[in-house]
Amino acid sequence: MGGIIGHYGGLIWQYFPEARDEVIEMIARELRCARDDERQPEDIPVFDYTIYAVLPVIKPLGSVVASNDLVQRFCLFCRAILAYSGPDAMDVDYHFRVTLLEYVDIPDVEAVVRVVDPELVDLVRARYGKWK
Repeated sequence: MGGIIGHYGGLIWQYFPEARDEVIEMIARELRCARDDERQPEDIPVFDYTIYAVLPVIKPLGSVVASNDLVQRFCLFCRAILAYSGPDAMDVDYHFRVTLLEYVDIPDVEAVVRVVDPELVDLVRARYGKWK
């Protein structure tokens, strides 16, 4: 997936359907601004996608209300990011490390992720020094 949504946005669309309305709104907002400013639409920044689409969805990960389905999709999303090689790979990796992993670098999230995908915890520890 790519096109107007972008490669990173496509991953969000795939793994977090509950974020789709926000993704649609961000794209619509950018299209309206581009029209009003008489310019070409710009890609939605990875930071914006992470802050406004991903973080609200994964907020329950460290609590008892986190569903196993959400934890599994979060793990799949993280693995997709770890394997990501799109044109904005450096930006995606940066915001994965600095924005997303910083948000979930707490023992409760590490514990639920470890139950579903213990190898992911080890990969994140080795590559980014999180979940220690």
